[in-house]
Amino acid sequence: MLSKKNSLLKEKLAAMIHDEIKMDVPQKRIGLPSLDGTRYIPVNTITRCEAISNYTRIHIEKGWPIIVCHTLRYFEEKLTEAGFIRIHRGEMINKSHILRFERCGILQLTDGSVLTISRRRKREVFDAIA
Repeated sequence: MLSKKNSLLKEKLAAMIHDEIKMDVPQKRIGLPSLDGTRYIPVNTITRCEAISNYTRIHIEKGWPIIVCHTLRYFEEKLTEAGFIRIHRGEMINKSHILRFERCGILQLTDGSVLTISRRRKREVFDAIA
């Protein structure tokens, strides 16, 4: 009886410690360099990244897009583990901001933008979303 209570207490204590550790983990941010300095924004607020030659336009949930002098490949390497998917040569999206996905290859994001997935990446995107 006593050992059963001890094991339950240990489980509750472990759960409390686990919850406390999760609360202390800082939100992942990324630095976006510009002429006036580096702006750090939470990764989950980025809805999509759009290529403009050797620059990238970063679209944020609430606010104006930010243009950064890095290629889309640079951001693909940094943001893939955070849930971003490349949908075609010039566009990368955040999976958590997908509102609707149609089998014909059209995505609608939470910011209202409607994007087309390239034919070659359609299967890969579908597998990543599902």
